[in-house]
Amino acid sequence: MTKTMGLTGEDGELLNLTCNLHGDVLQLNFSELLVSDAFGAGMPVSAANGLITVVAPLKGDVSADNLVNIMDIVRTLNIILGKTQPTIDERYTADVNLDGVVDMLDVVKIVNMLIKVND
Repeated sequence: MTKTMGLTGEDGELLNLTCNLHGDVLQLNFSELLVSDAFGAGMPVSAANGLITVVAPLKGDVSADNLVNIMDIVRTLNIILGKTQPTIDERYTADVNLDGVVDMLDVVKIVNMLIKVND
């Protein structure tokens, strides 16, 4: 299996599971999943009706409102300062520079994203 540095936003195969059966039925039930990227950081994932979906939210959108704004900077700072225990989704979206750590470098990247949007 090839490791990738992140999702590209396009459909692609993350895992190919093959089972060979001879007579008996194999039933796989995926109810609780933990998926991580190449750095070991958890990624949002859901399983329903036999379909496993890895969700790649917008980097920098820590507040999950489909916008990157000042609230995302505040939430990221609260994570860094230990005032908030981040969810897997928050940690994934706050790690904007993809180094596996949520720190001030991520805040700078989010600020730069805002400056470019508002130019």
